[in-house]
Amino acid sequence: MQRFRLMPLGIVLFVSTAAAGDWPEFRGPTAQGVYEGKPLATTWSAAKNVTWRKEIAGLGWSSPAIVGGRVYVTTAVPKDGDHSLRAVCLDAASGEPIWDVEVFREAGKGSPKPHSKNSHASPSPVVRDGKVYVHFGHQGTACLDLNGTVIWQNRDIKYPPVHGNGGSPLVAEGLVAFSCDGASDPFVVALDAKDGQVRWKTARSWDSVKKFAFSTPLLIEVNGKKQIVVAGAGGVAAYDPKDGAEQW
Repeated sequence: MQRFRLMPLGIVLFVSTAAAGDWPEFRGPTAQGVYEGKPLATTWSAAKNVTWRKEIAGLGWSSPAIVGGRVYVTTAVPKDGDHSLRAVCLDAASGEPIWDVEVFREAGKGSPKPHSKNSHASPSPVVRDGKVYVHFGHQGTACLDLNGTVIWQNRDIKYPPVHGNGGSPLVAEGLVAFSCDGASDPFVVALDAKDGQVRWKTARSWDSVKKFAFSTPLLIEVNGKKQIVVAGAGGVAAYDPKDGAEQW
């Protein structure tokens, strides 16, 4: 049985750079882990180079997004045998909570269990154009406003997960795109960022012994044309943002 505990979320001097440049998604503003700004601390302890520390109920491996002086993160809180899949917003300067919202309720019975080293809230949130997009893999995807009000939810994307959820979504070109590489029939899907409806769904074009994978899409431009690149089990492919057609 998986154990749950309070998750200490520590922002180590990173909050001091938020004014110079936000960190709106997994791996930063370019989604490639590139940071530009003042030098960051390279060593820290419980007391050294820590601006503040705040405990958040539940368990979540998602990375925080920092935009406009706020920190956004997701977590999964055990409740009456189920899991409350939540989005949390904190003040970046003080760590004080601004809002804490249940986005989905994951049924304890019948829901696939994640790996013991994984969590029920592993994909990172994305903050774009005044909206917060949260993704819980096979449990659903949602869009919230900056006050924590849910604008739309989509729980219609079904696939058999292996070890739980992992890859974070890409929000670009009016889409919320993510991979669904489960135990069988892996595919990539894009939802409309405005209402959460499916814009396109494209099956992986190759086969592999193990089909499951955890990958975060990356938007690139080649010869003036944009492509969404998504790694999968045994291969990497690029898709046209307009219709999901495989480019290579």
